[in-house]
Amino acid sequence: MALEKALALLGEPGREDDRAGEWAECVRLAGAVEGLYLERPAPALARLDAAITRLTALGHTEETESLVSLAARLRDEE
Repeated sequence: MALEKALALLGEPGREDDRAGEWAECVRLAGAVEGLYLERPAPALARLDAAITRLTALGHTEETESLVSLAARLRDEE
């Protein structure tokens, strides 16, 4: 999937990384495609939850908002 390649190219964000927002958006898009369009919510939720945990641990809490929202939507549809 092209989004997987984008995530690999961006690399995981660090504490002082200004790419955290871009990384979070790629994770959100990948989660939406996998969870909503491909109808595989469990792997999408695993991806989103891991990203939320990572970003939160690094102090990028603002970047988690869209991920948390998508995860809640996927859980509501299960």
